Amino acid sequence: MSKHFEVSSEKSAVDASISIKLTHLPPLKEITIETKTISPFYCINAPMKVAKDTQWRSVHTFKSDKNVVVDLATSPAIDGIYNGVFPMGCVSFLVPDKIINAKVEKDVAHIPLNASYSLELTAYADQQVLDKCELERFFIDEHIQCERIEFDAFKARYFYPKNKQNLPAIIVVSGSEGGIEKAQAIAQLLANRGYATVAIGYFDLLGTATALSEIPIEFIEQAIHYLKSREEIDKNRIGIYGRSKGAEFSLVAASYFKDITCVVVNSPTSLIFEGMNKHYPSKSASWTYQGVALPYFKFKIVPFLISKLCARNYPDFKKDHPSSISVENINGPILLLAAKNDEVWDSYEACLQILKRLEKNKFHHDVRYTFYDNSGHMLTIPYQPNNRYGNGNVDVMQDTIDAWHKTIAFFEDYL
Repeated sequence: MSKHFEVSSEKSAVDASISIKLTHLPPLKEITIETKTISPFYCINAPMKVAKDTQWRSVHTFKSDKNVVVDLATSPAIDGIYNGVFPMGCVSFLVPDKIINAKVEKDVAHIPLNASYSLELTAYADQQVLDKCELERFFIDEHIQCERIEFDAFKARYFYPKNKQNLPAIIVVSGSEGGIEKAQAIAQLLANRGYATVAIGYFDLLGTATALSEIPIEFIEQAIHYLKSREEIDKNRIGIYGRSKGAEFSLVAASYFKDITCVVVNSPTSLIFEGMNKHYPSKSASWTYQGVALPYFKFKIVPFLISKLCARNYPDFKKDHPSSISVENINGPILLLAAKNDEVWDSYEACLQILKRLEKNKFHHDVRYTFYDNSGHMLTIPYQPNNRYGNGNVDVMQDTIDAWHKTIAFFEDYL
């Protein structure tokens, strides 16, 4: 039993906030809390090549109050990766000690579920250890079943609560990083909340396309058919979640397949872009339907360079494009989430164009949207390090928490 640490839950979901306190401390004393990973650690925001054996750590200093307590919900960090009050700061704001790179696994059979990770928190006063505690943070709860699905040209993992019926289902599609782990992490956290979810890996895996180019949108249709074949699924409640390039994929697929009745897109575009081969344009479409390339916006280097020199957006989403996604054909409510300072593409302006198109075509389903001032394109899940925007950026984390909560609420309301 801990002498000083009081935590509301020693085992909790990755997206859950918990209470962390230290009690019975010397009064008005500087207290240091060191947090470190003590198991393989999967971070959705880290580059895929970062090995899970990389150790992550944070060190923060607080001052006990006159009631001899440090409560992360009210006690400000006076030194460390973040400053000020943030209840989950010691858990969220970690940095790698030394990055270990590893070969990215391409075979889904050998890609781990990344079910959970463990953290050790150590409290110090005057460099002397006061107390320690361990926390387990899980992506997938023990009541969730997982099955690997083998489709002809893409890979998927299916997550669902055991012994449940009439489940709403969500197809999860990640972005241009390829693989399945990022989609998997989101699918797992949604499954914990009572959904059946399918995480799709549609390129850069063994047995899939090697590039994000000419991907058949029928992959989503096949996933829909799979879900409808499952006896535990409510066939009238199938949604889709996509972020970044996966948001583009999701909007396109939902505009074709009427079985999708609820759509959440994070950092989307209003256009179909050219495909990608590693970091270069593929000179072909991103998506196909019935073997035919869908119209796409072609990348051109000269206008791109001019836009950078003149601090203009490329492409200009305000202009009409033949590759605009027919979002008005979507058969259900839509949630749009975007950052006003998206560094990859202007998802904020893209969302405004989506809203204009929906209004112009008298879209009769509900539409919600939220635009964020502090974050960027990497708006994923809460309480995991997101060092792309500077270590310990509380404002970015608050945006991420809000976006995730709005995602959960939207699915609860409409699916």
